[in-house]
Amino acid sequence: QVSNTGRYDLQLYDVHKGKSGDWVSIVVDDQIPCREHNKYERYAVTWFGRSTHDDEVWPIILEKAFAKFVGSYGVLQGGQASFAWQALTACEPTILRRPASSSTWEVLENDLPRQRRNLEQHGESYRTKLALVSSGRYLSGDEVFALLQRDDRDGDILAASISKREAESTVPKHAES
Repeated sequence: QVSNTGRYDLQLYDVHKGKSGDWVSIVVDDQIPCREHNKYERYAVTWFGRSTHDDEVWPIILEKAFAKFVGSYGVLQGGQASFAWQALTACEPTILRRPASSSTWEVLENDLPRQRRNLEQHGESYRTKLALVSSGRYLSGDEVFALLQRDDRDGDILAASISKREAESTVPKHAES
């Protein structure tokens, strides 16, 4: 819902707060960075995120809150969906990774104490980085498919990505969005 005051108060999970992380309040206004628009354009065009509907404001407000949370819009460039889900839900992400040269998937889990230490030692440059460690588990393609089906059925949050290097080597001329 659009705020009459132009103020939005969002809660994001910060692993660095408290003993084991805590929710923090991020307050933003509705002043969104836009490029100068041409006369033929109906609306100004935002520099960063886009809404899919003319009257939809929440995606760009959420993106502005994330930019404030991590330090800038630039830090969000090429970010990890798993970090975003952690900040939105306080979940402990599990990552399935398959190198292009392999047929098995490695199960990686986030080491929260290590993530916190990295942030303390390296500062804000580590704000969006998880501390992924191998669980020692490896899955076949069929096992991954069964896991994804179960997670989807259970209502778990799922996200997928491909690295630029893998995209260039496995999907020629792949367009990233």
